[in-house]
Amino acid sequence: AILSLIFHLFFAAISIYTGYWFLIILITLAPFYGPGVHTYICGILQHACCEANNPDFRILCNTVKLDPISSILYWHMEYHTEHHMYASVPCYNLKNFSKHIEGQMPEKENAVSKLFKLARLSPVKFGSPAKWREDFGRFKGF
Repeated sequence: AILSLIFHLFFAAISIYTGYWFLIILITLAPFYGPGVHTYICGILQHACCEANNPDFRILCNTVKLDPISSILYWHMEYHTEHHMYASVPCYNLKNFSKHIEGQMPEKENAVSKLFKLARLSPVKFGSPAKWREDFGRFKGF
């Protein structure tokens, strides 16, 4: 946690010093403010093509492997299934916790290969956008 915080504070200080303060918003705060390439690669694929409204989080979401830089920028939330199952575990301990329970979890995939797999699975599972809205749209199952 301390190394992650130091990295983000150091990056913020360099950005402010050089006059590129907007990089703080683009890089450090990227996971928190909305869709973008990094958020798409790191976050959205962890819920895409998963079984909706299933109480087992191993089926409801995915855990993927990220590179070390994306992991830091995404606050170590690539351990997404573990995060949903045990929300009280801090983000900086999710990697160690994941090792502890890995025998009970599905195998982790690389993020890029998972994106290609989801691109093939999505049309098969959901069909057209109109069919998706009809079957799985906002607030279905609540």
